[in-house]
Amino acid sequence: MATLSVGAAVVGAGLHLPSIPVLVAGGLVAGAGQGMGFHAAPSRATASSPPTERGTAASSFFVICYLGISLPVLGLGAATEAWGLLVAGQVFAGAVVAIGATTLAGLPRHGTQPNRPDSGTPVGQLPRLVLPAPPGGPGGAGTTCLGVGWLAC
Repeated sequence: MATLSVGAAVVGAGLHLPSIPVLVAGGLVAGAGQGMGFHAAPSRATASSPPTERGTAASSFFVICYLGISLPVLGLGAATEAWGLLVAGQVFAGAVVAIGATTLAGLPRHGTQPNRPDSGTPVGQLPRLVLPAPPGGPGGAGTTCLGVGWLAC
């Protein structure tokens, strides 16, 4: 995340200077940061899913990622029409830096546990919610187990 933020800041500087080499260097650094961040994300997103639901979790992950990648670019296009390329590019770069810095500030430090009450659920695993169901329902004995947003026991 830090590499992506630094790259976005360099892109903003390249737009302001204006300098094609600085702009290209910032794009390369930001792209490398985005690639490093995205490298481990699919396995982290599916790790807490049961093996039979990992395809569903991966599909959902990629749909969310594609929306997260495409919607800001559409907004940047609209902002470019309204404000011009220089201002829109600098605002977009500043927003990426701000989001990256906020995300970094909220991440647990290496070797520490996240600051959350102990729920008895291991870090990275979603808790299971048990709701009453009619007798003889899924899971037997009148319980329905929900996990990862899907009906599962």
